[in-house]
Order: sequence, then C-alpha cells, then structure tokens
Amino acid sequence: MTVKHYLLIVVLSTLLAGASLGLLLTGTRPETATGVMMGMLYGSVFLFIAGVLALLGTVLRTTVLHKHDAPSRQILIATRQAILLSLLLTLGLYLQAHRQLHGWVILAMIGGVTLLEMLFISVRIHRPSLPNS
Repeated sequence: MTVKHYLLIVVLSTLLAGASLGLLLTGTRPETATGVMMGMLYGSVFLFIAGVLALLGTVLRTTVLHKHDAPSRQILIATRQAILLSLLLTLGLYLQAHRQLHGWVILAMIGGVTLLEMLFISVRIHRPSLPNS
C-alpha cells in the first residue's frame, strides 16, 4: 500500500467516524441512551480522534520535523502515538462521564501510556537485526 492510499483510507475513515459521531450527538438523548449507543459513541470518538491525530502526526513528522526515515516508518510511529493518545482521551471522557476521573487517575493513565510508549521504543531499539541473505 502506498502512502497516498494509506492517507486516503485514513481521511475517509476519519470522515466516516466524524459523521457517525455527529449523528450520535444530534440524534440521541443522553438520559435515554442505551449501553449500545454509548459504546457506539465512545467508539466513534476514539476512531475520530485517532484518525485526526494520525493524519496530523504524519504531516507533522514528514513535513515540519523533516524526519529522514522512510515514510512508512513515520506513518507507523504517528499512528501508534495517535492510538495511544486517543485511547487516553476516550478513557478520560468515559471516566469523567461516570464521575471517576480524579487527579491521581489522570496521572496513572498518563504514566501507563508513557510506559507503553517507552516499551515500544525500547523494543524497536533492542530488536536484533537480521543477517543479510
């Protein structure tokens, strides 16, 4: 898959998630929403935020920061970070809706995402290189 195809798929998916989110926000009443509707809402929020952040991260890493790695590598990093950040934001939104979001919970979530990102970085650094065949 080329970079253009990837970006086109992400843009279309993000627009679809945004449309889904808009329909859910305008078409449902929170006091009568079922668990399935709330699951769809949080899923749409997650996909929309992940798509927007992946696109912004990819553009930022390739054009503004002028990273010289392969574009596929930059896309992989930007997408991973977008998914982690959107997971953090969506989980925070869910916890706030249930009045369970406190300062120590926020710090624990940020710490967990930071440790997970450090794990991904360390696995990439310490991966043994394959011999040339």
